[in-house]
This record gives sequence, structure tokens and C-alpha cells, in this order.
Amino acid sequence: MSNLMKPWQANWYRFKRLNPNKEVIVMLLILGACSLVFFFLPSSKDKHIARVETQLRLFTESQKGRIATVAEVNAIRGAHSIVARRIDGAPTLYLFMPNPNNVAILGRLHDLNSGIDGYTVILIPVPELNSPTSERALGMCFLRSNDWKMSDLISVASDIRPRMQEIDVHWAKVSELDKKLIHDKLEANKAVLATIGNMGALVLDGKRGYLKPDNFHVFEYLQKIQELRKIEGKTPAATE
Repeated sequence: MSNLMKPWQANWYRFKRLNPNKEVIVMLLILGACSLVFFFLPSSKDKHIARVETQLRLFTESQKGRIATVAEVNAIRGAHSIVARRIDGAPTLYLFMPNPNNVAILGRLHDLNSGIDGYTVILIPVPELNSPTSERALGMCFLRSNDWKMSDLISVASDIRPRMQEIDVHWAKVSELDKKLIHDKLEANKAVLATIGNMGALVLDGKRGYLKPDNFHVFEYLQKIQELRKIEGKTPAATE
């Protein structure tokens, strides 16, 4: 009986027969590690996206701008604004006006050479003592009950000086309560502008935001956004 194997000894013997040698174990570990490394390596798609995003960042910095933080984007989106033009599926261009952006660009909203074609355009009016007429023309667009509309602003924007009297007539009809409302909204927007270092424009597409001192060269952003959306398999940036 003493020569007979106990149950646990038999099990251990069978386990040792199935147990691979050290060389096989090492080989399997190496293959597993290589698989993990390969899995985490960036794909050609990821590299392409990173390359275009780097181009956009460098271009933004060359224009004395920078990548917008989430907090800055939220602050701008939460400012008192008026929609100058909306295009479904298009990236959004936020413009602080009248300073440092010229209200005259609104008169070219539908001009392909204006550089802002293809964007949803949202205006954020701010105080400007040197341009009281432009400030009033922008501020009155806050008032839904007023007879001054965005279409009126766009019609006078390209050459606002000859239309000063017309704007003043409309402004005279605004109640003191509404004038205070406009003033308060302009001041609140001025505070938002100060938090972003007085940048005058934001190009926003999804989570990507680019702050710029002005609206110049935004067409280049639209081209890169188109490229990024194509790489990611998303709907191309809409245009009019």
C-alpha cells in the first residue's frame, strides 16, 4: 500500500506533465507584451489627426492666439449674445464687437471673400466709447420688442457712419429701462472679454476651440476643420 500514489500526488503528477517549460512561458510573455505595445501604438488615423491639430495650434499661435480652455469656451458660450447667422452643422465663430472686431464685416456675411462664410456667426456686444453708434446698433439687437433687428444691423454695418441719424432715431425710442438692460449686458460681456485676455474671436468646433485677437484668417480654420472631420469620419463642416 505504501507504493501506491496518494490522490494528491497523482494530481500533481498530471499537472507537471501539462506544465509548459520556462522557454515557452517567456515566449508567451514576450508575445503578450508586444501585443499590448502594438495595441497602444497610435494608428495612422490618430497620427493624421494629431498632425492637423498641431498645424492648427501652431497657426493659432502665429496669429497671437491660443487654444481655448473648457472654462473659457463655457464663459463665451454663456455670454449675452445675438445670432447673426446660423448654419446647421457648421462650426461657430464667436465675435466680440465692436472692439476689437469691426462691425463692417457683418455687411459681408454672404460674401465668399469675407472669410466668415461657412460659419454660424454669433456676436457678443461689448462697450466701446470710441464707437457709440456701433455700440447702440449692436445693443438694440438684444431687445425683442424693439423695431431694430439683426437684419437692420447687417444692412447698416458695411458703412455705418451715413446711417448714424437713423440709428439715433431708433435709439431714442428705447426706454430707459431697456437702455439699462443693454448697458448691463454689455458690461457683463466686457467682464467675459477680460477673462480671456481680450481675445476678439473664438473658432469653435465641438470640443476644439481656438481664441484669436480678431476674425482674420478664419477661413484657414474652416479648411482644417473640414480635414479633421473627414479623417474622423464625421459630417463635413457645413457651408451655405
